[in-house]
Amino acid sequence: MSYPVEPQHDQPETNQPDQYQQQYPQQRYQQPQYPPPQYPRQPAPPAYYSGGGPEQAMARMHSYEIAYVLILFLYGLFWLPGFIVNIVVMSEGRRMEKMAGQSLPGVGFLVVTFWINIILLILGVLFLLIILIAGIAAVPILEDLSHQF
Repeated sequence: MSYPVEPQHDQPETNQPDQYQQQYPQQRYQQPQYPPPQYPRQPAPPAYYSGGGPEQAMARMHSYEIAYVLILFLYGLFWLPGFIVNIVVMSEGRRMEKMAGQSLPGVGFLVVTFWINIILLILGVLFLLIILIAGIAAVPILEDLSHQF
């Protein structure tokens, strides 16, 4: 395969067509017959621009801030019901976040409250174990004191 030779600029121009013009014939005032440029495809817009259906629109409208306040109230009354309701509402909030495709207000509070209460639960169990071990260790000492009197 031979490649077209570009005209040299140091030679005087002549009216004879060069090899390039013979290979790609053109009429006067016609654009070159090259394929149109290929541009990269633009990514699809995010779901909140394109709609994404009524389920996604409804999921985006959910707010868990009021539920968070009620769960804090439940924690104040009774720890266990507050913890159970926190788990249920937090799992529903995460499911709605996946459906909406974005973070929803109040779900972060629920997650933080869940982990804080897990830590408090662990600390409470450790505290009770320490008291239990200290009580078991103190029994012989108390028996010795009771025999002295």
